[in-house]
Amino acid sequence: MTMNWPRILLWANGIMFVVYGLACLAMPSLPAESAGFLASTPSGTVEIIAMYGGLQTGFGALLILGARDGEKQAGALLALGIVLGCLAGARLIGMAGHGPSAYNLAAFGYEFTTALLAAWAIRSAATKEKPV
Repeated sequence: MTMNWPRILLWANGIMFVVYGLACLAMPSLPAESAGFLASTPSGTVEIIAMYGGLQTGFGALLILGARDGEKQAGALLALGIVLGCLAGARLIGMAGHGPSAYNLAAFGYEFTTALLAAWAIRSAATKEKPV
C-alpha cells in the first residue's frame, strides 16, 4: 500500500473520528461540555451517545476502510467531502443566525478545510485517470 496524501487525509480523519466517537460513546458529557449544550433528559443523553458516539465512530471506520483499500478510496473521499462540507455549511448558517463562538469557528475551519482537501483529492485523482 503506497501512502499518498489523499490516503493520509483519510487515515488522519478516520482515526480522529473513531477516537472522538468512542470517547463520546463512553463520556456523553464530552461533546455537550465542549460545544456548550446540555442533555437534560435520558433521551437527550442517548441522542448524544448515538450521534456523537455511534455516527462519528462509524464515519471514521468508513474513512479508514477507504484509506486501506484503493478501490474504496474515491467513495470515502466523496463521503468526507460531502459530510464535512454539509457540516461547514450548516454551521455557517447557524453562526449567521445565532452568532459565532470560538468552538464553532474552530469546527468550521476544520470542516471547511477538510472538505476542500477532499474535493481537491477527488479532482486530482480524476485528472490523473484521464488520458492525454
